[in-house]
Amino acid sequence: AKSFLSNLPKGPPPSPGLVDRPAPTFRTTGWYPDGSDGSVELGNMLGRVVVLVFLLDTGDALEAGWAPLVEGVQATGGVVLGTVADCAAEQGKEKSSSLGAPVLLDESGAIASAYGVSGDGRACQSAVIIDKLGVVRHQVWSALSVRCDYAAVLELSRVVAGGP
Repeated sequence: AKSFLSNLPKGPPPSPGLVDRPAPTFRTTGWYPDGSDGSVELGNMLGRVVVLVFLLDTGDALEAGWAPLVEGVQATGGVVLGTVADCAAEQGKEKSSSLGAPVLLDESGAIASAYGVSGDGRACQSAVIIDKLGVVRHQVWSALSVRCDYAAVLELSRVVAGGP
């Protein structure tokens, strides 16, 4: 049987030194699916698996199996955070509602840079899986022109959560 891991992009991850280390902390503006907004801080999510997804285009995320990722991670008690580089307040609320997960604004690119997923000023489409203790356990990345493999991200997040 072929492992889902064999479908992941070949080559070194953008920041190989990040895995098994404390996740870089951040605090930024976020929008929630219920239309509310506020400050989002990684430190407030200790005790939950966090899947931080760097999105190039939220429409692309919706077409690429986003809903099963969000539902699957939430079923394990975790949270998916979509991160975008540029988003007006009303667009952020709309995107969060359509994605069913919080959307974080990374206007300066500081979050993408801290996680080693920026290139030419833009985040590549990728995901970082952070365990309940705040340690990075996996990075799944793709080239700028390739969608992130959300099925692989979901399977890895389940492993980190200790579930099936």
